[in-house]
Amino acid sequence: MNYHFYVCPKDSEENRRHNIFRNALLNDKNIADEYGKLKMRLIEEVNGDRVLYTNSKTDFILGVINNAIRENEFWSALDKLVAESKIIIDRPKGSRHPKYPDCIYPVDYGYLENTSSMDSNGIDVWKGTDGDYIDAVICTVDLLKRDSEIKILIGCTEEEKQLVMPDNEFMKGILIRRIRNEI
Repeated sequence: MNYHFYVCPKDSEENRRHNIFRNALLNDKNIADEYGKLKMRLIEEVNGDRVLYTNSKTDFILGVINNAIRENEFWSALDKLVAESKIIIDRPKGSRHPKYPDCIYPVDYGYLENTSSMDSNGIDVWKGTDGDYIDAVICTVDLLKRDSEIKILIGCTEEEKQLVMPDNEFMKGILIRRIRNEI
């Protein structure tokens, strides 16, 4: 077989799922690499059986689609929370930390009013210079306070993301970037 065509109605659920999977491959090199390896392995294993080849990819494809849908739901919920909350910037860029005066805030820092985080204060927000779009969250572990929190990054440039990443003896963080995936 030299060609394989796949056709479905533009507004169908199947086309939506196809586009979700396509976007995941385009936006995440790890997923694309893993899928490529799976396809190469299956070519060797199925001996030209097109139906077996297609069916053997199903679990991987559905896993990617379901994960993308869950991620989209997470970011949508976060968008709603931020949209319904007032952002209070109580530590503007250049100000000093109240307890640690050697710590100077490289980006505006504050919280979402009337929300609650692990420390019983509002959910922390870093507000960058690149708009009002939630582009990432940082999950932190603070060994001094013995807690873990999330910090929402709004409109942070790549440089600002690196500036706000905690990386010292007592606090570590992991950056989770938002990938624009139209679902």
